[in-house]
Amino acid sequence: MKRLLKIGLVSLALAGNMAYAQADDFTYNTHSLIGVEGGFGSFDFDHGLVGSTSKNSKGFGEVGIKIGAQTDNYRLFLSARHYSMSDFDYANSIGAEGQYLIDVSKKMNMFVGLNIGVMNFKYKADSSVAKISDKKDYVGGDIGVNFHLRKELDLEVGARYMYLGYSYTNTSTNATANIDHMINGYVSLIYKFKMD
Repeated sequence: MKRLLKIGLVSLALAGNMAYAQADDFTYNTHSLIGVEGGFGSFDFDHGLVGSTSKNSKGFGEVGIKIGAQTDNYRLFLSARHYSMSDFDYANSIGAEGQYLIDVSKKMNMFVGLNIGVMNFKYKADSSVAKISDKKDYVGGDIGVNFHLRKELDLEVGARYMYLGYSYTNTSTNATANIDHMINGYVSLIYKFKMD
């Protein structure tokens, strides 16, 4: 009987130790992220007066910062960006991006993601009317590659699509403007660090 009790106690101790070891292995490999970003893109800007709009394909430059967190397979960013484009006094966005990471090798991974946010801008729809300040929600997607330069540093190269579906018409001045979507390519330098 004493022998069975000893075997039982040893078995319980070993089982408890194994359960603890397995629980300890079940931890997420998480990092906090800080990134800076730059890129170029284009969008179609239809503007003018009702009945006489002109369609212009516009190019733009973009700079931004983003903060976030990452596990082995997922990454989330909060971002702020400034866009430099002709006919606009300013264009800025605040948003969030969620990405799914696909390991390709120890040196890189690919990602696909969704983005959502708000674009704020000020522009002239037509030279004969006052400038218009407005904002519009956007939703879209992104795709790209992360190159692991060092353990704590990634170089992200990606493409982003943002659907605005923006349409404005002023019935008193007949000014009108439309922006359907924006597409841009970008490069980010992302610093990864552990937070205890």
